[in-house]
Amino acid sequence: MTSPKTTLHPCEIRIIKILTIKVPVLGTFFYEFVDFLLTSQGHDWLKASMLRSELIDTLHAENPHLTRRDMERLVAVVLESITQTLEAGARVELRGFGAFSVRHRQARSGRNPRTGESVKVPEKHVPFFRTGKELRKRIDDYAKK
Repeated sequence: MTSPKTTLHPCEIRIIKILTIKVPVLGTFFYEFVDFLLTSQGHDWLKASMLRSELIDTLHAENPHLTRRDMERLVAVVLESITQTLEAGARVELRGFGAFSVRHRQARSGRNPRTGESVKVPEKHVPFFRTGKELRKRIDDYAKK
């Protein structure tokens, strides 16, 4: 099925250029992908929420020369590499976008909201995301419009 020809937005052209370059190093792909996210303005990606399948569909629509299966694999590799790095206890930093890390939560006592009974909450490790300076500024500027 072919879609009607439309004029491409500059950020759409940019993502096509990024994804057509076969980058062997995943870190370089992260940098280029984050650069795209920070330079795109008013694109459909900027909506209330996006599911993984919608991200794959958007990437596929923007890059018709690549199959949907390639896009699924691309998204899976990126997310899995972030997950594996966090599992190892390391930090993932995407300059300008933010940093993923693991934080330790001490054991504590809490309350059951229904009964008010005291409950012991065990210690745990949880993922944490801290936004980058550029992303914070972009979100703040967008919210002020």
